[in-house]
Amino acid sequence: MLHRTRQVVKTLLGPQVLASIRRWRYDRSAPDPNLPERACHYDFPFVTHEGDVYPCCRSGGGEHHRIGSINDPDLMDKMRRFSEPCSCHGYRLRSARDDERLRGFNIEFSLACQATCSVCCVDAPMWDQEWDRYEELSRLIDEVRPETLIVQGGEVLVQKESMRWLRDVKQRHPEIQLNLVTNGNVPIAWVDKVEELFSVVTVSFVGFQPETYENNMGLRVEHAKAFTEELLRRGSVAVAPKYLITPTAIHEINPFLKWALDLSPPQIHFFDAQTVQRIGGNTEDPFWKETIERTSRKLKSTLVRRREELQNNPTVIYLEPPVDELLGIDDRFLADQKLDQLCRRYTELVWHMPEWEPNSRSAD
Repeated sequence: MLHRTRQVVKTLLGPQVLASIRRWRYDRSAPDPNLPERACHYDFPFVTHEGDVYPCCRSGGGEHHRIGSINDPDLMDKMRRFSEPCSCHGYRLRSARDDERLRGFNIEFSLACQATCSVCCVDAPMWDQEWDRYEELSRLIDEVRPETLIVQGGEVLVQKESMRWLRDVKQRHPEIQLNLVTNGNVPIAWVDKVEELFSVVTVSFVGFQPETYENNMGLRVEHAKAFTEELLRRGSVAVAPKYLITPTAIHEINPFLKWALDLSPPQIHFFDAQTVQRIGGNTEDPFWKETIERTSRKLKSTLVRRREELQNNPTVIYLEPPVDELLGIDDRFLADQKLDQLCRRYTELVWHMPEWEPNSRSAD
């Protein structure tokens, strides 16, 4: 009944009045005025598996942030006109200027996946539907000719039709850069076709010790590690190992970091899976406080101990808020330890890695 009443009120008020109310509420929420403004929906707008388009993957789900659908013949006009209040830890959204060109798309294909992640934000383990939006995506790509496509699922590498479509895009538009987000839990032999298509590969880990990883993802961490190591050994694709922090795996951050640093990738990412919200902390003992503080001490120790090594290789570590705050890797610590150029707050999609240059492939 309440939902129906809200819908009636929204209909009566109309979109312009609702937009004014959202703007007023946004201004009252006091977004950080120091945040730089950006036309986020012209950077990497997010295309959901249902074909809806949002300014970014963080804004997906809010109806007032829905720009349109890839089926809309006037989608690009809607993109140009779009101006809704929105901010995050990196930017405040502004309208697009007339001279701005859309940079790329972040595309969510089918949710089909070989993993059964317990923290899956799209509920892929329950996915049992057919998916076929390739024709609409092709029309959009042919019209826009973006610089870059970021693709994810589900798991793209096990989706035969998605891989077929990407090969077709690469053939028709060889100038478009394809960047992949994957769990990397595939046979080593698949590295060849990954190199053929993709320029940047982000490999996500939800846990690092074998039992934790299997409990969290339903897969074997050895496969993901071997896939990541082989890509980095060959050196023709930029690779970013990414650790998704959960309550059951927060204590495994340090062994993951040590392993990743040994590989000297261009970037290492640390993301949060709503850890603070999940742990709550309403206990009689200091279990979570102590666990997090011990993890923080070990992580800081590793960063300090390997500071010289970090200064002499191209690896940059990105920490997504609130990971930096949760683990005490704040600006003061980084400045005091001379790590502020090596460890950075994640404020945007850092898939381009402009400082990275491919190596010649190994002869073997």
